[in-house]
Amino acid sequence: MKASNPFIVYRERLDSYAKAMRNGWSDKQFVDLVNRLDQEICGIDGAGFSTTPVIDGTALAVALGLNVDLKVKVEINSVGGSHKARHLFGVALHLAVGEDDGTRPLAIASCGNAAIAAATVAKAIDRPIEVFVPAWAEESALAILQQLEAQVHVCELGANDSGDPCYARFMESMEKGAQPFGVQGTNTPSTFDGGRTLGWELRDQVDNLDMVFVQVGGGALGTATARALPDVTIYPVQVAG
Repeated sequence: MKASNPFIVYRERLDSYAKAMRNGWSDKQFVDLVNRLDQEICGIDGAGFSTTPVIDGTALAVALGLNVDLKVKVEINSVGGSHKARHLFGVALHLAVGEDDGTRPLAIASCGNAAIAAATVAKAIDRPIEVFVPAWAEESALAILQQLEAQVHVCELGANDSGDPCYARFMESMEKGAQPFGVQGTNTPSTFDGGRTLGWELRDQVDNLDMVFVQVGGGALGTATARALPDVTIYPVQVAG
């Protein structure tokens, strides 16, 4: 049966795979690792990683006045409810094939989706995780994080904070020895690796792919997509406000 897990389909392109091969792993060992961790994900989230759909975007193109053959890649039913878990499963593979001894707690600063994805993957690899969230985080997200057994820190803006208090507390946790486990390349450069699977997948799903519009926040998805599709024009799009 043909594999549908992108971390198996595209494994030979992954930096984690190259690292594993350099460290003496076999292809079977890497595939077995992906399958084992994916089974853990299934037990936690109800489903593991698979190719996410591309749907026809003609109606949207017409509404926007665009004369293009528009396709839309849908991530809402992905692990953790967003594309974020692609990034974080990739990070988990780097930890598994590298020299990480598994003793450091993981940490992430997030307002919702990334935290849920990180806590899901952390639970799958049996690692404790500290999650730093803002005071305005949605109760539903906090409830999910509690179910995933994450150590949740709700961060209020302190008198000495000049920026995001969640990020400040996250940086403090790193100084105390926590392992960054997020979707921002500045702290977790391996986060781009798993994110690239979305670009490779899109290439295989859409004929004559020449432009991609990518939502951006911290920039990891845009960077990963650009790295996966170096010959495609990438338009990062950020919501105003």
